[in-house]
Amino acid sequence: MANDKNLAQLINQEAIFEEINEEELEGIVGGALLDELIPGLATTVTGVSLIVSAVVTRVLNTVATLTL
Repeated sequence: MANDKNLAQLINQEAIFEEINEEELEGIVGGALLDELIPGLATTVTGVSLIVSAVVTRVLNTVATLTL
């Protein structure tokens, strides 16, 4: 259950970052805000990738077990 909540939160964060136009960010305080946000985005994308990878692996293992 906690993983579902974390995944939903990460997906929401990623969607927010996608909506923000990079040009707008570069204009804010000489890009200082962009420098703060990009590492967080990279962490979010990595986290989502790891969760999706784990889910896909689990589904494939379940399917393999059911087809035996």
